[in-house]
Formats: sequence, C-alpha cells, structure tokens
Amino acid sequence: MIGFPKLQLVEASRAMAGASRTSFDGSGDRAQGDRFVFYGKCHSMDLYLGIFFCLMSNGSTRRIVAGVRSSNAEAAQESISTRLGVHGLGPITCETVLAESHWQQRYPDDRHAIRMSAACCVKDRVSFLEHALVLPGQPIGGPEAPDSPAILTKPFEIEPLRTGDKRDLDELLDPYFKPVEGSAYYALLDAAMVPNLPDMIEASGLEYRCLFKGDASLELRDVAPWLIRLEPETAFARDLFTKGDAPWMLWGRTTMLALRTTHGIDQVASHFRRLTRIRTETDERWLFFRFYDPETLEDLRPLLAEDDARALLGCYQIATLAGSSARLYKLREPPVQGTNLQRSPFLLRANYMEAMASRQKRRFAEDLLRDVQDYARSLSLEEARQLVQVALEFCAGVGLEQKDSIAGYTMLSARYGVDFVLRMATFQPLADPRRSERERKTIIHSALNEI
Repeated sequence: MIGFPKLQLVEASRAMAGASRTSFDGSGDRAQGDRFVFYGKCHSMDLYLGIFFCLMSNGSTRRIVAGVRSSNAEAAQESISTRLGVHGLGPITCETVLAESHWQQRYPDDRHAIRMSAACCVKDRVSFLEHALVLPGQPIGGPEAPDSPAILTKPFEIEPLRTGDKRDLDELLDPYFKPVEGSAYYALLDAAMVPNLPDMIEASGLEYRCLFKGDASLELRDVAPWLIRLEPETAFARDLFTKGDAPWMLWGRTTMLALRTTHGIDQVASHFRRLTRIRTETDERWLFFRFYDPETLEDLRPLLAEDDARALLGCYQIATLAGSSARLYKLREPPVQGTNLQRSPFLLRANYMEAMASRQKRRFAEDLLRDVQDYARSLSLEEARQLVQVALEFCAGVGLEQKDSIAGYTMLSARYGVDFVLRMATFQPLADPRRSERERKTIIHSALNEI
C-alpha cells in the first residue's frame, strides 16, 4: 500500500472551468501540494477509487489516487483517465480500480477513502477528487552512517607498495594493528573479484582455506571467499598490496578483509565459515552472506546489536580494504582474553536487510550519476543529479527493477532528455507497467546499440 500523505479536501465551486485551468505540469509551485480537484454535480452512483500512474511533461512521475462516482469500475477508469488526459498528463495506466467497500477491505488502514467518499457525497460539491503523489526517489549521496552502539570504527588510508618498494607487510600494516608476539596477518579475499584467484593461492605456498565446504568448495571455488595466512616476505603477500599494471599486482583490483591474530588458520576459518550461510530472522531461509564485502559491514554497523556484533566479529579486530580507503572495526567492549565466546548464530534481521538494500540503492544512484556526468559533460552536477533522480522515479513507477534496465533508461534520458518517453512514440511502451520488463529492456538496449 502506498503511504499517502494527509489528504486535504477543497471547497468546490460550481464552475468546472475553474478546475480545467489548473496547471499540472509538475513544475514550480504546484509541486508543493501536488493536488487539484474537479468540480461538478453529484449523481446517485457508487464511489470507485483507483491508483493511476501518469507521466508528467517534465519527465517526472506521479502515482495518483483518484475517486469518482460511476456505474461500474470500467466506466470509472475511463472517466478518470479522460479527466487526467485533459490536463496534459502523459501515458496513463491504471493499477487498480475498486468500489469503496472493496477498497476498504484491501486497505483497511486507509482513511482517505472515507474522506474522499464524504467529499463526493456532498450534493453539488466535489464529485471527483484526485491526489497526486511524487514517487519517492532514491537519495543520491547522503550523510555518514551514525555510530554503532556495539562496534568502534576508524577510517585510515594505506599507501600501497610499488615496484621496487623496500617496505614489507609489517611496515605497511603495523601502524593500524596492535603488534602481538606470535601473531600473523590473514586476508579474506573474494574469488569472484579476481580471475584465477584459487590457482594463484594454491601456487603461493601459503596456508589457505576455502570458506565453502564439501561440494560447494569445488563447484563454487571461483566465486568463494578464501582465507590466506600472509607471510610478509612472500611474493603473493607483496603482490596483494602492490599497485601496478601487471595482472598479478592486485592492489586496487579487489577488496579484502584483513586481520591480525595469534589463532591458527583453522580457528580463524571456523569462525568466518559460520557466516557464509545464515538464516533470515523472519522466514528462516538460508542465504549466502557476503560479509567479506566491505560495504556489507559498513551497511550493518550502525544497526548491530551487541550479540550480533559479537557473532560477526568474534574476538577479531578487522580491517576492510578497498583501494587506498580502509576502515578498522572492533567491538566496543571486546571479550576478556581466555573466555569462551558465545557462539550464537548471526541472524539476518529485517532491519539489516532493509539497511543493506537502501544503501545499495544509494550506491547504484551514485554510480548512475558518475555515468551520466561522463556521458553528458555539458550538464552541471545539479542537472545530472536531477536527471538521475527523475529516471529512478520513473523506473520505480513503471516496474523497471533490474539494474541494466534502469541504467539503460537513464542513459537514454541523458541522450534524448527526461521527457523522451512523451515525445518519442518508439519509447512510449516503456511507460506501460503491463508490459514485461524483458520486452521493455529489449527496446532500451536496441536504442542504446544504435547510439
């Protein structure tokens, strides 16, 4: 159900012409309220309520809740669509039209239908009232995540090794990890990011463990997480932190988790292996969990309860490395050395999933913004940001959900303007949510291939 803002009823005049002069182009002052009314006499008909999707002349989108008295749902849909079309709204599609009683059954918490019904029942007053809502856009950029009650974090930067650099691994990382006698550095790498990583690790001569076990360690080895005990003077350890053009110089080509501990590799692997597959809290589904992606830990950090933070970090202080940007994570209250850690499972709670999805959308919007700036260099930063925002709103409204569909639509907007769906008949099917995404994606990709 759409979260409707408070509906404001407006006193009606008898003159229909007054309403027909109302501007609805999505610009300027009208965007503050995004509502207008149609006036006319009330008839002895049932009230029908519907949700409609409309495209504005400036390329932005509106999801509209409309009410009208009519003899049946089909007539109500036609009446509403006609009225909206008169006011210059672009392709109009209907999501649903229901009689008031059925609307209340489907949306029992919606009080707007009652108020709309009351307005439509006043004789010689409002017989049709619609309320336009701007679809919520994905934020582009945003503030840093708040502090976590359970995890302390500190950003830092690493100057990578270069060809001929005399520094060793200890010199590179010791400033950020507390030196402990008998300790060793470990790296947790994602094979999905590095071609042939398993072969490189096996040839390194270092101790390693695949965190997937059984058949998965064989079938998914090229996308699995791998734990490696690093020896400072070995070629693989140096290549991991060396920036260069050679394919074996991995700095900047992959992300990783790094830690320092006195534990042996099997003990470290045992802790992290428990995190590769976790259950969701709500329906207890088993999911693969890419906790070793630096973005995952940062997305979860502000929300983690103490028990979940312990289940995730254990007794380890972990650094996430993504290029020169790095961040150190440790428990706010580390366990007392020698005590047994509670081995409660890490559950993927609903708010964790929502946070990760939200931040993923934000990062996707930022990637789109960079692509648009690279392609349409004549646009200012604000113009490019607005173009991406409008494209995201449009795709959300018409059911284009896959990233390549959204990215393609955004680039077409950069090429032809945000209102290209209104102006170019070839692209008008993109505004129809009844068409499959596959069909509409074909239109998008065909157009991109011709550019």
